[in-house]
Amino acid sequence: MSPLPNSPAWTALGWTFLHMLWIGAAIGLAASIARRLLRRAAAEARHAAALASLVLLTVAPFGTFAVVHVPAPAATAAIADPPAARVPTPSRAAPRAAVTARRPWIAPASKPESPNRLRFLDAWIPVLPGVWLVGSALTLAWLATGLAGVGRLRREALPLEAGPVVERARALARSLGIARVAVAACDRIAAPVLIGVVRPMILLPTAALTGWSPEQLEMALLHELAHLRRRDNLVGLFQKLAEALLFFHPTTWWLSAWVRLERETCCDRLVVARTDRPRAYAELLAALAAARPAPAPALSLTERPITTRIRRILLKEDPPMTMKPTAPEALALAAATLLAAALVLPTRAQPPAEQPKADVRTDLQRIAEAVAALPDVPNPGGPTPPDERIVALTQIARKQLDQGDRAGALKTLNGVKIGPLAGKDLSRDLVAVMNLGILIESAAIRYDAGEVETARAQFRQVVELVAKPDPAADAAMMRVLTKLFDAISAKQSVPEDPRPLQRMSDLPLEPGDEPVDPELVGMKLEILGQLLESLADRREFEAMRPVVAYVVGLVGPSHSPAVTVNLDSFMGVKLIRAGDEPAGRELIARARKLVDEAPAGESKTFLARTLARSIAEVDLDAALELAATLPPRRRDAALRDMIEGLCSFDPIDWTDASGIKIVIGDPALRPKDDAAARAALAKIAAVAKGTDEPVLRARTLAAAAHLQARAGDVAGALATVEAIPDIRRVEHPGPNDGFYDSVKPATFALIAWRRSQAGDEAGADAAFARSKELTAAVAHDAERLIAEIVLAQKLEATGRGDEANAMLADALPRALEQPEPRRSRMLERLAQVQLRTSGVAEAARTVDAIRDEPGLEKARALRSLAVRLRDDGDPEAARPYARRALACLQPRPSDPGPIAGQSVGVMRNGFLDYDQETPFHPISAQRASLLPGIRRLAGEPDMDTSTISPGMEVNYHVSKVHAAFQGDGIEGALKTAEAIDSPATRLVVLQNLAYSLGFEADGL
Repeated sequence: MSPLPNSPAWTALGWTFLHMLWIGAAIGLAASIARRLLRRAAAEARHAAALASLVLLTVAPFGTFAVVHVPAPAATAAIADPPAARVPTPSRAAPRAAVTARRPWIAPASKPESPNRLRFLDAWIPVLPGVWLVGSALTLAWLATGLAGVGRLRREALPLEAGPVVERARALARSLGIARVAVAACDRIAAPVLIGVVRPMILLPTAALTGWSPEQLEMALLHELAHLRRRDNLVGLFQKLAEALLFFHPTTWWLSAWVRLERETCCDRLVVARTDRPRAYAELLAALAAARPAPAPALSLTERPITTRIRRILLKEDPPMTMKPTAPEALALAAATLLAAALVLPTRAQPPAEQPKADVRTDLQRIAEAVAALPDVPNPGGPTPPDERIVALTQIARKQLDQGDRAGALKTLNGVKIGPLAGKDLSRDLVAVMNLGILIESAAIRYDAGEVETARAQFRQVVELVAKPDPAADAAMMRVLTKLFDAISAKQSVPEDPRPLQRMSDLPLEPGDEPVDPELVGMKLEILGQLLESLADRREFEAMRPVVAYVVGLVGPSHSPAVTVNLDSFMGVKLIRAGDEPAGRELIARARKLVDEAPAGESKTFLARTLARSIAEVDLDAALELAATLPPRRRDAALRDMIEGLCSFDPIDWTDASGIKIVIGDPALRPKDDAAARAALAKIAAVAKGTDEPVLRARTLAAAAHLQARAGDVAGALATVEAIPDIRRVEHPGPNDGFYDSVKPATFALIAWRRSQAGDEAGADAAFARSKELTAAVAHDAERLIAEIVLAQKLEATGRGDEANAMLADALPRALEQPEPRRSRMLERLAQVQLRTSGVAEAARTVDAIRDEPGLEKARALRSLAVRLRDDGDPEAARPYARRALACLQPRPSDPGPIAGQSVGVMRNGFLDYDQETPFHPISAQRASLLPGIRRLAGEPDMDTSTISPGMEVNYHVSKVHAAFQGDGIEGALKTAEAIDSPATRLVVLQNLAYSLGFEADGL
């Protein structure tokens, strides 16, 4: 017998290798086209297409080998004949026949009789099978190494048999239809992985048990459980074998990468659908992206490409892809066509390049184009307003810049056309003043986008306009400003007067104060402040100096200490921030001197609070020194101002359909800088402890303690929260203006939550125990229920589901005994926690006990049930709950009517009285906002907007367009917006959509 390299099978294997090059290119091209056609399909459909393409590529060499390896019938006889039987003949065909008999029959195009241009391939045929087998063996060895590594991980991991992590994992597994799941901790991994096929196990890094928040842990478990439910561990093993078999072909790796991407997208979408926290999930992926990779056969949470996954998570849709082929794809098509026709091989078809992904920036650009195309849109707030389109375009440009799209922001700004402002009377022309504000913001955007010189020119233009003295108008403006500060000071001296000073036009002006419009005074002051703020942020203190000189000239002759202290301190802080510290300190010193020289009384108190609030940013010690001299209410207000100055705001909705707005600990605040916050908050808390009024002291200390815990100062937080006084609701009769007995236990629950997020489970357990102790001691039912709601929420959020259920078991019977509307509002809040700890069935029983009038609480709770069922993959079961929610939102004769002078808004730091019926405007606004999403859940068609309460059509359209965006992307949102008849409403809707896009993309 001939040696192996000369055998028919070996030769056929060489030709199979060659044929697979063009066959793989053709399969890759077909898969690329399929990927384009499926660009709007669900991730599951794309995954199926990618996997089918990989399977087809994997079986192709076996089919090719079967075709090319067909030995000629004469081969066996020729080899069997003894040499003596071979009789030479004169024919020249005999030797050729003898040679051919020892080779497999190859397809006609590749026979030895093929044209001479293919003869050069013959020399490579004996070599290629060896290359193939050696390469495959090495790749399989790498796979075996990975399997061995997985085995070591399994042996070294610490199985978790009990505890909150295991309980949460099992609950999530049951919700996904997984009978059993094993969970273990391993200190050799940095990101969660799923290992094993026959005995799958989720491995968690040790840090996840101590340093991850419950929300992060839940998202990681959901992702790995999603892989397990989809049998992705088995598919992953098949991929590794396919890569070993066809390691030499680029299409193999591209298809395998596509399978992995769509597989991860499917799991990512399940996590986002279940948790509704895309930003937090994307941040978790980004934080783990640098983790060392798991062994080859394992499925890791940080599977690449991480950037593409994060974009998909944040967008919640696949971006559109043009059908125009890329250069690599066009070359692959041409190569595959030539190779299929001539059987010439050497092609190295590259994976198709990723197409640009549509993201928030693309969507914002589409919205900007839609806004620019709108007809003139008058502003209902004034008789001759500026074009509202330029306001909207400027806001969109800022959002684009926030997303890093400098080119898009500048393109949008090109549509902002502001008429000539030179010669305008800024003391009388409201439109000119408003356009100045737009010009300042436009310059700031251009500056930040890189057009620095253009921006500086715009800033200079504004400076020349606003810093130009006009003695008569300036004197009149300062008279109005002096009256304003006098009125504010007088207002503060009567704390029992609940009526706010809301407008400049409320000032008690005299005929001699004309011709300055008080509203214009306020507008011009805002423009001056906006200009100084913008220049200070960009450290353009040279440009600031003419404005500062102008304002100093204004306050000089005014003889009003209040005006001088306000303006000097404001300008001083801005100069320090801009880099001109000597000039800034000089202005602050002048303001401080006026405060020190003021006679004792309300005027001095007002001046001290004003200065303290202003200078806290650059001199906290001096600000606290001033605050300590203030009476309790003024001191508390100044301290809260300082706390807010240290923080930014988390994206929480502080208006609440349930009628209970729990703001204990001010959960919307987040320290800008943990180190700076730790140092400052300890000082602020020390001053706050000296506040005489217990209610004020409790609220401020609760906010400080929560933020100390969030900034990592555990000892300081515990000391601060223990200093919160024990206040009782029974000692404060009358309308409810906040929470009393519940402040201290709720703050301990917040601290426990933050400690758990930081991985300090022992500290969290201690804080939770203290919270439970204080909660159990509360005698007032409503206050105890508030504490129980906060405590149950935080227990559930930290994976302590059993403890949360125990709290619910205690709270629910008490809530059922409360009078309305408290009863329904408490039940709605408790049902939301119950839905997460016990599921839909248990929560539905609680929801049934909520009243149907006015229906906001019940509608919101029913919507939550429907959303949960939809996210669990059962939209049919969700629809009855959504239809019941719609019934609850129908207007009723018993609805309260509008109240004259009633304020629609609610201040962020204010309280809703949960014992008072919801007023007319919030009912109407909440109904209009809830309806579109619930109708979509119920599968109901759109409704006639004429049935919506007057004045609430805009709310409905905003919610409708947002729901369309969530379901159908930017195309659906713009199409829905185009159907709105009113250009003014359409503009508001598009502005809101742009705001929401930037808001969500920022994680807000």
